[in-house]
Amino acid sequence: METGEMLHKIDDKVWFSCAVMILEKTDEYIAFRICRDTPTMRAADKEGKVLRLGCDEWTLKEQLWRDNDLTYIFPYEDYIGYGILTNKEKGFISYYLNFQDKVKIEGNKIITLDFELDFVVTDFDKRIFAWKDVEEFEKLRKEKFFKTDHFDDFEYDEEEMFFKLEKYKRHLDRLSAINTEKGGL
Repeated sequence: METGEMLHKIDDKVWFSCAVMILEKTDEYIAFRICRDTPTMRAADKEGKVLRLGCDEWTLKEQLWRDNDLTYIFPYEDYIGYGILTNKEKGFISYYLNFQDKVKIEGNKIITLDFELDFVVTDFDKRIFAWKDVEEFEKLRKEKFFKTDHFDDFEYDEEEMFFKLEKYKRHLDRLSAINTEKGGL
């Protein structure tokens, strides 16, 4: 396994960054993990408050990644990152579909931009889910913040999201079981 860096950028300016452990590269996607307690750099205002998308000025503030590991699959031709949140003590927490810009790979740098909207699945078989940050996403979409028209006609179709997740679920389950602690970050 090799280390890399995930960057969220707006017009070539870093909005978020963190170290990642690259788990797999295929012709279709790159898979990686953000490990719990990994230092991150996040967009913040002058007082150090973490910001949401839509502002014009920011600095970067160091902050630790939350108490979970997030294993991601970023397909190269999709506007969704597919993730699984796990915790050493609790095990599985949720599947996580992160709406984002198409990923670019430059060496070991994984570059995208999180578009705020998430589809969180806590039980795949029982179809238990929640949309997260819908208001933020809709505000940004209304303001034409995104540099793509991909989401202009977006509909909140849960069945489509479950169908998309099903394509990567098996891979997420397998990749989330890989122990990165000994060679971890």
